[in-house]
Amino acid sequence: MKKTSLFAGISALLLATAVAAAPPPSQAVEKVDLMRQITTQWVKPNVLIVLDRSGSMADDMWGNNVGVDNQGGPNKDGQPPTWTLSSTTSGCSGGKKKYTYTLSFYFPSRMAVMKNSLGNSVTIWQPPAIWKTAGFWPTISGWTKSTSFGTLNTIKYTSNTCLANSPALPTQLAAIQIPAAVPPQDLVGRSADKVNWGLLIYSSSLTNYHQVIQPVDPDDANQATAVQNIENALRLSSAGGLTAGGWTPTSRGLNAAKASLKQTWNNDLKKSCGRLYATILVTDGESNYCNPSNSVWGSGCPNYTTNWRKYPPGRADELFLKTADSSSGCTTTDTSPTNVQTFVIGVSPDVSRCELNLTAYFGRTDASAGTNVAQWWGSSRLPQNDSGSTSLSNYKPSEGDYAFFADNARSLRDAFAAIVAGLGVGDYATAAPSVASAAAVSSSVGFLASVSYPGFKGHLYAYDLAHPTAATGQDRFPLLWDAGAILASGNKGLARKIYTWDPRKIGKPGQNPVILIDDPTTDAPVLETLCTKSGLLPPCGITPNVVDFILGNDGTLTGTKRQWILGAIINSTPAVTGPPEAWKQTTSLLSQHQTFEKTYEKRHQLVWVGASDGMLHAFDMIDGAEILAIIPPELLAKQVELYNNYKANPSKSPMGQPMDPDLHIYGVANSPRFADVYFGTDGFKTVMYITEGPGGTGIHALDISHPYPGRTGVVAPDGLTYNFPADPNYDPDKPFEPLWGYTRDGAAYTATFSTNDDNNMRFGWAVPAVGMDDSGTFHLVLGQGYDPNRTDVSIPAPRLYRLNAATGQLLRTDTLLNQSSAWVRNHSFADNTIWQTNAKFYQPDNFVDEGLQGDLHGQLWRLPKSTSWVAERLLTITEGGRAAPLYFATSVAAYPVSNSPTHAIYAFSTGSFYEKSPYVNPPSPTFSSYLKAGVHVAVRALSSSTPSIKSFLLKDITKREGGKFGPRTQPTTTPLLLVPDAKHPNEKAIALFAVYDPDAGTCVGTSYVVRIDFDPKNVMGAAASTYTGGPGAASGFVLSERGVVFAKSFVGEGGRAHFDVPEPPIEIPPPIPENQTINFWRELQ
Repeated sequence: MKKTSLFAGISALLLATAVAAAPPPSQAVEKVDLMRQITTQWVKPNVLIVLDRSGSMADDMWGNNVGVDNQGGPNKDGQPPTWTLSSTTSGCSGGKKKYTYTLSFYFPSRMAVMKNSLGNSVTIWQPPAIWKTAGFWPTISGWTKSTSFGTLNTIKYTSNTCLANSPALPTQLAAIQIPAAVPPQDLVGRSADKVNWGLLIYSSSLTNYHQVIQPVDPDDANQATAVQNIENALRLSSAGGLTAGGWTPTSRGLNAAKASLKQTWNNDLKKSCGRLYATILVTDGESNYCNPSNSVWGSGCPNYTTNWRKYPPGRADELFLKTADSSSGCTTTDTSPTNVQTFVIGVSPDVSRCELNLTAYFGRTDASAGTNVAQWWGSSRLPQNDSGSTSLSNYKPSEGDYAFFADNARSLRDAFAAIVAGLGVGDYATAAPSVASAAAVSSSVGFLASVSYPGFKGHLYAYDLAHPTAATGQDRFPLLWDAGAILASGNKGLARKIYTWDPRKIGKPGQNPVILIDDPTTDAPVLETLCTKSGLLPPCGITPNVVDFILGNDGTLTGTKRQWILGAIINSTPAVTGPPEAWKQTTSLLSQHQTFEKTYEKRHQLVWVGASDGMLHAFDMIDGAEILAIIPPELLAKQVELYNNYKANPSKSPMGQPMDPDLHIYGVANSPRFADVYFGTDGFKTVMYITEGPGGTGIHALDISHPYPGRTGVVAPDGLTYNFPADPNYDPDKPFEPLWGYTRDGAAYTATFSTNDDNNMRFGWAVPAVGMDDSGTFHLVLGQGYDPNRTDVSIPAPRLYRLNAATGQLLRTDTLLNQSSAWVRNHSFADNTIWQTNAKFYQPDNFVDEGLQGDLHGQLWRLPKSTSWVAERLLTITEGGRAAPLYFATSVAAYPVSNSPTHAIYAFSTGSFYEKSPYVNPPSPTFSSYLKAGVHVAVRALSSSTPSIKSFLLKDITKREGGKFGPRTQPTTTPLLLVPDAKHPNEKAIALFAVYDPDAGTCVGTSYVVRIDFDPKNVMGAAASTYTGGPGAASGFVLSERGVVFAKSFVGEGGRAHFDVPEPPIEIPPPIPENQTINFWRELQ
C-alpha cells in the first residue's frame, strides 16, 4: 500500500461474511443461516393458509378412509414396514414348510401428509404411488405373488415348494428400497423468519363453516405465538390437533379470509411498504357446499365462462379486487383490505383440476410461472386488472396449470416452497465487496457478487467507483459489466474451460492432476471414479448427462444451453489477481521475488469468486468473460444433486437449487485468498487458498501463477479494443496446479489431518491467513470451522491449525477452550488474521509474528512467534456474564505508524444477524434474555500480553438522527481500522463497523456505519458516532478513492445489488490517493 501522510495504516483483514449459533439452557441448538442476509431484508408477506378440514382429509390419497391420524406404515405410526416371514406345514411333509414373505402397510391420511409438511410433530411414512399397483411387484421364479390394495395394502410371496430351511428374501425384493420415515418438515416454523403465517380452516361441520385458528399477525418480529398456535393445530388429532369432518364449503373459507385479513391490515404498521397479502387455499377435493344447489361444479366446470362467479374462483377474484361476494350460496358483505392474491394447492386425485386452476387464475397466481409464481403484473397468462371486471382472455390452462397439485409429502412441500420462494424477490449481496484498478477499465473498480432470488442466479458486477453519477441507488455508480449475464449470453465467444483435479496425482513426476471437463461421454467415467472413492461413498452417479449440466447445458446432450449458468454467489468476496505486488523491504528472498515480479509484470488481471454451482470462477477483469472455472473434487457429488433438481423441474430450479432457501446446496461458499509463496528451487508461485464455507470441509492450495490464455479483440469499458497476450509460462494443459489439500473425510482421495476425527476440518467458514516470517517460512493459519451435524452439547473444543503454506505440512494444532457460560457451542469460526505487529503498515513482504483467531465463546486467540506460535488467549469478551461470540475477523494495525511502533490495535465485533438462536439474535425488540451485540477496540503494548479494551453495546449507541439502535441491531462484516502516523500524534485512530438495525425505518431496516474514534494511548476515552447507509442490510464496505462505499442489495423486482455511500459521507483525511494499487483491496477483503 502506498503510505499516506496521515492515516497510513489501513487494515481490515477479510471483510467476509461468516456466522454460527445456539440458546440456553443447552448450547446444542444452533443454526448458521447465510440466507438471513436475504430473508431478513424482506418485507415479510402476510399469508393466511385456508385449509380444507372436510371429512375426506381422513382418507389416503386414493380415497380409502384410513383415519385422520394414520401416519402410514404397518402400524399407522409413520414407521416403515419390513418384510415378515411366516410358514406353514400344510401340504408339506418331512418337517418341510412353505414360506411366505409379507409386506403390509397403510398410506398416510391426507391430513397427516399436510401436518407433516407444515407442522413440527407428525412423522409419516409414504411409499411411491406405484407400490399400489400389482405390476410394480416382480414375478419371481419359485414364488407365487398375491397383492391386495385398499385401506391396508398387502403384498405376499409364497414359496411354490416345501423347503427344509427358511429361505432368504428373494434378491428382487431385497433390491426394492423401502423408504425411510419422513420427519416433520415444519415449513411454518422454518419459514417464520420469512413469512407471517396465519391459519383458517373450513368445513360444513364448523360454526359458520369456518374457524380462524390463528390470524396473521403483521408484527414481523413477534411470530413465536402465532407459530406455536399453528403448530399446535397441526398435531395429531389425538394430541389436540385438527380432526376431519363435514363437506367442503370453499367459497365460505375464502370469504372468511377477507374478514381475517382485514383485521391483519388494521394492525399492520408496514402496510405502506408494498407488503404482499395472500391466501394459500389447500384442499383435497371439489367444493360441494356454498355452490349452487350445494353440489359439486361437475367435470370440466360446465359453463365456467359465465358461471365462475358462483364458485370459488369468484371469491379469489373478489379477494384481489376488494369486493364482496354476491354470487355464491354463502354470500357475505366482507371485503379484503388490499389486493390479496390466492395460491391454490390440490392434495389428492379427488380435486377438480379446472376449479382449482380457475381459482388460482382469478387469484392472480400461476404455478407454471417459473421461479416467481406471485408476479401477476406483466403476465400474459393472468388477468391484468386490479379493479373493474375480470376476463378470461388470458386463461391458458393448456400451457400449464395455475394451481399446484400434490399427491405426496415431497410434492406438497415443494408446492409450499415454490410459493414462499416467490415472495422475496430481489438481488442480494451476501459478502463484502472488493476494489482494484485497471487502465482500460477504471482507476477504482468495485466488484460486488450477488444472488438473484428466487431462482438463485449468480451475478458478479463490476462498478466504476471513480466516476459517480448524479443518480442515487443502483445507478449512483456506472455498471461496467455483469459476469453472470455475459456467461449466459455466450461468454464473449469463449469456450468454457472447466477443471477439477485428481488428488492422487499431486506431486507425482510426469503426472498431471488437472482434469479438463469438456466431453460428457469420456469425462463421465473419469469423474465418477474420482468422486466415488472406494469404501467411502456410494456411487456418485455422474453420468454424461451430469457432465453436460456441468458444462452449462441442460443435460440432454444436445448442446442446449441453460438460460442462466452462473450459480448463486453467497459468502464469497471477489479476489483480484494481477502483476505481483512489489517487494521493497530487505529480506533474504527479495531478489527471488523481484525475479518473479519481472517475469509476471504483465500478468493479466482476473477476478476470482466462489459460487453455489460448486465452482471457483475466474473472470477477465477487462470485460467479465469467464476464463476458467475449477471444481474441488470433493464437491463433484453435488453436481449430481444440482442436475437431478434441475431435471425434475427446470422452470422452478433453473440452477438446480431447491426452491426452499433452507435447503440450499452450497458450493464454494467462502472467499478465496492468495499470496506469493516461496518454493525453494522452484522460486515463487502465486498460491490461492480456498475453503468452502457451508459447501464443504476442504482447504486447498492452488498455484495460479499463470492462468490466462491470452485473448484478442477484447473491447474494454474505455471503448477501445485490445489484444492481451497469455501469461508467461501459460500451459493450456495446466493453467493452474493443485499443490495440496485436506478434507474432513478424505472424499475424492483428498488427505485428512488426522485419524482422530476431532482434529480434522469442519465446514470451512474461516478464510485462512498467510504470511512470511523473518526466517523465510510461509505460515498459513486456519480455524477448524463449523460443524452443523454435531448437535450434542459436549462437542470437542475447536482446533486452530498452523500449516506450512507451501507444502501443506501441518505444523501445529492448538485446542482452544470452551466456556460454560456461552449460549452457543464453540467453533473456530471467524476468518483468520496474520500480521507483523511492529510493521509501519501493511506490505506484502512484512515478517509476520502474530496470528489471530476469534471463537464463538468470546475469546480472541493469538499465536505469537515469540512463543513458537503456541496459541494463547489474548482476551475474552463477555456480556451480562455470558461469553459473547466473535463471528467476524479481527482488524489489526500497529501504532503509531512509524519505524518503531509501540502498540498493537485490534478492532472486532460480537454478534451477527446470521445467527438464528434467539439468545444471540433476538426474534423481537421485546425479547429480554439475549446477548447484546457490541463493537470493540483493544490496544496492547507490544511489550505486554494484556490489552486494554473499550466496548460499546450497539443498543446503547445514540444514532446521528437521534434515538438508540434497536436491540436486534447486529454487525454485518469485519471492521475497517485506520491509524494515524507518528507525524500527527494528536490525531485519533478510527474503527468503522457496518451494522444493520432490522427495526429501523419503516420497511426493511436500515444499515449504518458505527465510527469509533479513539486515542490509542487512552482507549478508554473512545467515542462512537454513526452514519446512515439507507434501507436494507449492507454486506460490507470498501474504501475507494471516493471514500467509504457500501455494498447493498436490491429488494424487489427489476433491480440489482449495487454500491451506495453513507449519509453524510464519511470524511477521513487526507483524501485517498487515486493511484492505489492492487494490494489495497487485499487488506480490505
